[in-house]
Amino acid sequence: MYDPDFRDYARHRTRRIVTFLMFAPFFIAIFATVFGFAVKALWNWLMPLLFGLSAITFWQAWGLLLLSWILLGGFRGVGGYARSGYGRRDRGRGDRWERWRRWREMTPEQRAALREQLDRCWEQASGSPGGSGGSGSPGAPAPEG
Repeated sequence: MYDPDFRDYARHRTRRIVTFLMFAPFFIAIFATVFGFAVKALWNWLMPLLFGLSAITFWQAWGLLLLSWILLGGFRGVGGYARSGYGRRDRGRGDRWERWRRWREMTPEQRAALREQLDRCWEQASGSPGGSGGSGSPGAPAPEG
């Protein structure tokens, strides 16, 4: 089906993208300048006093920033450890809200059973004396008895 409003929408969206692409280099340059001078100022203020290191230039500050982004994972998942997803507790808000929805829909008996199962799992994983002595794996069912 032909939608006459789609042409206006496409034109508007194209105009927004072009405007964004025109102004993006300016915002990137401002961002880079502010961050470079901030790192330079902090380094030159603290490092010579605390550790006796020499002062650095703007470009050395930017080199230090780039090195730290490469080694420590960068912006919101751009690089190393953060990009792999390893060690993240919650991969997205959708999972959290889904768990909360399922919890709200449980009966009190189901909640109590889940709590007992999680307690047994925690005791097995931590090896606490109140549990099965840590003999099982964290995901294994608890022995009956």
